[in-house]
Amino acid sequence: MPVRLLCSVLSVFICYIFVRLFTIGHSFREDKPLTGCRRWIIDMLYKVISLLILFFGGMRTRKNKVDFDYTPYLGPQYMEKTAEPKYVSTYVSNHSSWLDVPILIANLKTAFASKGSFKTTPIFGIIVQSLGCLFISRGGTAEEKE
Repeated sequence: MPVRLLCSVLSVFICYIFVRLFTIGHSFREDKPLTGCRRWIIDMLYKVISLLILFFGGMRTRKNKVDFDYTPYLGPQYMEKTAEPKYVSTYVSNHSSWLDVPILIANLKTAFASKGSFKTTPIFGIIVQSLGCLFISRGGTAEEKE
């Protein structure tokens, strides 16, 4: 277990170094998202690093499309009435472990809603900003919420 944890931490640090290299000249203070080839490179980097973290954590993910029979609930012609969407804009899920984020990054092109103070965290701040996360203040006063 210590070797796996060390490899996962090393993967995150390597991700940080590459993100720093690929975002040279980009100002995150203006809250502009990354675009163009930088965006594509960083998306691929996140996918590879996420798969490495999952591998070191002893997990493997696959996307399997499984069709369930909903006729008892929706009626016999439910497939004719509904069309499957091409894109899904939002996934809502509970955060139950530290592996949730790598699993979603490895399988989907996602950004997250993160705590506002996470933006200034030393290593993870630049990583989540380049991912395109939304930062939400969890403050209790009206000034902190603005």
